[in-house]
Amino acid sequence: MYSYFKGEFTVPDFSREYPAALHINIASEYRGKMIGSLLVNHFLQFLKEKKVKGIHFGVLSEKAKRFFLKLDFEILFSEEYTFLRFISGETLPHYIMGKKL
Repeated sequence: MYSYFKGEFTVPDFSREYPAALHINIASEYRGKMIGSLLVNHFLQFLKEKKVKGIHFGVLSEKAKRFFLKLDFEILFSEEYTFLRFISGETLPHYIMGKKL
């Protein structure tokens, strides 16, 4: 609850410029097989056909951030979550990624 009151979960609203959102999970045994890239690129093509002007979403790992940077997304916002620090001993990176279409 302390993290909430510190404002850790306050994220700027990117929905006007980046109205589409994305959530994708690939099971670890299927990663590295181009499945994620194919799904994302297919979704981006669909959004372009529908004349959607941008997409945004959050990721909670450096690995996910690197994956989306390779697909030409940019970091719109970043912060660290401390709420799991008491369990894991570490903070959790949080990035809002976006791309204009």
